[in-house]
Amino acid sequence: MPAVAAPVLVAAPLPGRRPASFWRFEGSPAPGAGRTPVACLAGIGLDGRVFRRLAPLAAERDLLLVNLPNDLPPAPRMEDLAEEAFAALDAAGHGGRKAILLGSSFGGMAALAGALARPDRTAGLAILGGAAAWAEVPLHLRLLSRLHPLVPRRSYPGFFTAVMLPPLRWIDPDLRAELRTQMLHRTKGFVGSCIAAMRGFDARPRLGGIRAPTLFLHGDRDPVLPRRAAAAAAASIPGARFETVQDCGHLPTVTHGGPTAAALARFLGEAGL
Repeated sequence: MPAVAAPVLVAAPLPGRRPASFWRFEGSPAPGAGRTPVACLAGIGLDGRVFRRLAPLAAERDLLLVNLPNDLPPAPRMEDLAEEAFAALDAAGHGGRKAILLGSSFGGMAALAGALARPDRTAGLAILGGAAAWAEVPLHLRLLSRLHPLVPRRSYPGFFTAVMLPPLRWIDPDLRAELRTQMLHRTKGFVGSCIAAMRGFDARPRLGGIRAPTLFLHGDRDPVLPRRAAAAAAASIPGARFETVQDCGHLPTVTHGGPTAAALARFLGEAGL
């Protein structure tokens, strides 16, 4: 399995902004070689390492594990965050080339925004545990998000892990340690900005305009975003597919890396990407 290379800084996509960063897998095809590249966008509070179990896909294509910068503006648009993925692609040597946008949870919303705003750069779309609007998030979680300013940053790992993983998996010490490392990398300002971006996002009226091959892959026990919301979004996009990962919560790339990578490989192969 390819190893994850050290982070590489990308050019700032907007004036005055500190650049994002990305990881890519050592041994993956060089830019311009291999199959269609993939830009991976992580969920709220996490970073590109959440996709590290997708390494088998890197044998045939360049996978960029994009990290959004911590110093986001207070109320960014999802389209602005999607531009981070395109900036990473350009900096990685894929300038002007179409790519697959792969987003997990919050990152799925950013990927949808990118596909709608930049169809000229979108070859395919894969949404993991995602939905097309903030309104699809359960009411109790939307209400809890209002309390975010009061939540100590040190509490992120315990809270997010309990919410995102299936009931019997969240206590797994290795998973908790892995997610803790990522979550403590994130600032309260970053998480607050992501919440603000989600609150203003609703792609549902525009989904019919997406023409890129699309897959929604959802854990059948996802407690964060109902699978019916993902299924409805898939039904609104011409030719889109909806599949589930069995006994899986909100983070299929973390708890079910093998089945998730296999489902993505199958989708990409059948779509000719």
